[in-house]
Amino acid sequence: MFRRIEADTSSILKEANMHEDILRQNMQRLEEVPFDSDRKLMSTKYMLHGVPTILTKGAVDVLLDRCDYVRCSDGIRPMTEAEKDKIRMQNQLFSENGLRVLSFAYKESEENLDIYAEYGYTFLGLISMVDPPREESAAAVAANPSSGWD
Repeated sequence: MFRRIEADTSSILKEANMHEDILRQNMQRLEEVPFDSDRKLMSTKYMLHGVPTILTKGAVDVLLDRCDYVRCSDGIRPMTEAEKDKIRMQNQLFSENGLRVLSFAYKESEENLDIYAEYGYTFLGLISMVDPPREESAAAVAANPSSGWD
């Protein structure tokens, strides 16, 4: 379920003779609920293969509890507590290694996209990434000697 993929997406798109702007033109965003720090989610709706589909990314702890199913290599199956525990453990491992983690899920749905539609998902997976501190963070830490950081 978890594997490391290192890729420069721009080179992958170039090798496939695809360009981001062309992908965006052919995959029109129908609706969006922007990221919100209280919800810790962002959702968008697209027409994928003729089916209205909501795609959501966000914090693992929030999105996982909104998933009823999990997509695996052998198909879709009901989400169980054991499966959630496996995902949480992987999230913890990524986090302990200093990586930022996002979870992804989807559902096919005709309903209007709003915060009330952000339930009943199929869990797709986790993505971890290096997320270096912002430049202004160093200044903030330097300005607060009691932070314990050198």
